[in-house]
Amino acid sequence: MILTMNRKRFAVGACWIVVLLGSASHGSGRIHIVVGTDAPRLEKFAAQEIAAQFRRLFDEMVVVSDSPAKPPVKHQVLLGNPDTNPHIKTHFAQEWPELTDQGIFIRSTHHVGKPTLLVGGGSPVATLWAVYELGHRFGVRYMLHGDVFPAETVPLRLDRLNITMEPQFRTRGWETIGDFACGSAAWGIEEHKRILGQLAKLKFNRVVLSFSPWQPFVHYEFCGVKKSSAQLWHGGIFRVDGDTAGRQVFQGAVEFHNPDFLGKKSYGEITAAATNLASGIIDAAHELGMTAALSFSPLEFPLEFEKVLPEAGLHGVEELIVGPGTRQAPNDPVLLQLAKTKILAYRTTYPNVDAIYLTLPELPNWFEHDDLAWNLLDARFGIGGQTKLKNLLAGSGPHEVSESSERRKRILQGN
Repeated sequence: MILTMNRKRFAVGACWIVVLLGSASHGSGRIHIVVGTDAPRLEKFAAQEIAAQFRRLFDEMVVVSDSPAKPPVKHQVLLGNPDTNPHIKTHFAQEWPELTDQGIFIRSTHHVGKPTLLVGGGSPVATLWAVYELGHRFGVRYMLHGDVFPAETVPLRLDRLNITMEPQFRTRGWETIGDFACGSAAWGIEEHKRILGQLAKLKFNRVVLSFSPWQPFVHYEFCGVKKSSAQLWHGGIFRVDGDTAGRQVFQGAVEFHNPDFLGKKSYGEITAAATNLASGIIDAAHELGMTAALSFSPLEFPLEFEKVLPEAGLHGVEELIVGPGTRQAPNDPVLLQLAKTKILAYRTTYPNVDAIYLTLPELPNWFEHDDLAWNLLDARFGIGGQTKLKNLLAGSGPHEVSESSERRKRILQGN
């Protein structure tokens, strides 16, 4: 009986081997992808990406190597550029066009009698974009939720391709974090990484982390006041109970949380989780050749800093933010030092960030010092030679605004 069972298991195993070998050799030929021996990490990643796409598109055996193909290979792809792939430099340097660091190049040619496809760009990340552009030309569609491939395998045709592309906009950014539970503020690092991977396929090249003053993504102290606000979404609590649609997905949780913040109770724990999340997003963006930027207002602070700004004004719908008021002029030394402290805290917390965007308050309530601000701007940029503040406030500017005249005046004064 034991002998019979072993024989059956051997027969089943042999059948599986035959099936696997058959599926591996299915198709009309093999595709050989050649990447430089010392190619940058992103180009080696691009080689794996194009190999995975080709296997699914053409149902062919695909090999990634750092040496040119040999028979019986029917098609080969040289990946990179003359600086990163010596095989491109030796045989096709004359065909390579002038590209910026964001330009991509795809061209069908021949080498030693084999159909050869050149796929690359002016930088490693541009080579990755070229791979995704090639997939798009073969019918792959990149969505935020995942990739959509053609319903059936497509014919293996690597000829007649001649594509040179440069971007119209050099910075193509995606804003994330934000301050609403229905958006990316609720995503953990794994979800952010997945989305960034899809954005790379769409040739995005910058991620912008947008922060609100009451969020836990930075800590700073000023004049004895320590930042103590640490909320993700306006202080709201979202229950998961019997009236919550789809509550089974939450697996028994009684309150909706960002998964990376589960179990975090104290200010220190929440702030540590937040900075780990933001740092992880920045690192993940850099891994994909993207740059990362921070966006925040240097003139808005959580409520605890009202103590150091006498007569500070409340900002925002929920009144979770304070900003300068009647007693703080644009050149007020305390205000300037507090703003510098906040900016430095972000810069220190995220030392590898590539850019910082400083934004104006959403609601421009700080309008008592418009004359002084105008004079400061005029002294630096000479704007007084073009028009006068009183003319703009009177509505004689070149642009019509839909707001009432008083609201328009306040927006202009505040900004």
